[in-house]
Amino acid sequence: MGIYSPEVVEILKQSPYIENVSEHVIQYGDAFKQEFYCLSQQGHKPKDIFLSLGLDPALLGSNVIRSFVRSMKDFQPELNQAGQPISITRSLIEKDEEIEKLKFEVKFLKKKRLIDLGMFPKEKPNDTTLD
Repeated sequence: MGIYSPEVVEILKQSPYIENVSEHVIQYGDAFKQEFYCLSQQGHKPKDIFLSLGLDPALLGSNVIRSFVRSMKDFQPELNQAGQPISITRSLIEKDEEIEKLKFEVKFLKKKRLIDLGMFPKEKPNDTTLD
C-alpha cells in the first residue's frame, strides 16, 4: 500500500501545480516552485503557502512539506529584468487588471465614436431630487 490513497491521488491530479502524482510520489510543477519561492521570500509559512496554492497540508502531511522545503534549497527562481523573482500569481492578477482597463477603454472609445458620429442617444438627466 502506498502513502497516498487513490482518492487523494485523484484530488492532487486536479491541481494545476502538480506535474505528476502517484501513490508514492508527488512531482510539483515549475509554477508551484516559483510561487512557493516568491511567497516564502515574503515571509509566509510553508503550510500557509501550500494552502494558499490549493494544496491541503492535511492531505499531504507535514513530512512531505518539510521534504519539499528541503528540496527548494537549490531552487533557482525565474527572475525579471530587475533581478526580482517573478510571481506567476501576481503576474496573472496584473494581466487581469490590464484586461479590465482595456475593456473599459474600448467601451469608452466606442461611445466616443458614436457621439462624434451623432449616433449616440442623448442621456436622460439624473433625477437628483430627494423623495
